Amino acid sequence: MLHAMTANSTSTSRRTRFASAAALVATLATGSALVAPAASAAPVSTALLLTKAQFPAGSNDYRVTPNARASKVGAEGDVTPECRATTDRLNRTLAGLDGATATARNGYSLMASAVLSPPVTGQWRTAVAQCGESKGRPAVPGDLARYNPVILTNHKDGRLQSVEGFADVNGYTVDVFVAGLSQTPANTARFWQVFRAQIQKVQAGR
Repeated sequence: MLHAMTANSTSTSRRTRFASAAALVATLATGSALVAPAASAAPVSTALLLTKAQFPAGSNDYRVTPNARASKVGAEGDVTPECRATTDRLNRTLAGLDGATATARNGYSLMASAVLSPPVTGQWRTAVAQCGESKGRPAVPGDLARYNPVILTNHKDGRLQSVEGFADVNGYTVDVFVAGLSQTPANTARFWQVFRAQIQKVQAGR
């Protein structure tokens, strides 16, 4: 099992399984944390992020974190040498990433939408393959299939806790994370809505 944690100034916390370099959200429990950007990293423009109006209708608690980068992905449990090596390579890449993130809430959904540079989806795909994280993923909608996204899910006691997706678009990686709050399952329709909107915005370049 792999996990990462990212953080900004909010105090909300939660646990994710094989979560991303940039569920650049509130505090994610157990793992690593969002830290100051590397001095050599080129900043990602916050103009590429979703605005509050571009999140699902009725969203609130909107926040933008510029100049953010993710820290390490961790391996838990009895993982193979191949999984460990892939995770180490991914972490070396993550150390040089730059990103920006927008977060919001909608009912019992916590949503985070990030844009990362340089692209990293391919390395997440390899890590998923090497570490056996392949169960319980929702089918990719037809209009998003051409982006060949990597989709990660986190289940606990039969409940879908979170969904996260990565896709490379216009030289960036789009990373969207949606989690259910207060024991509510993650809203997959809301995840696809935010993922699609962020992909389209980066594709348009504005």
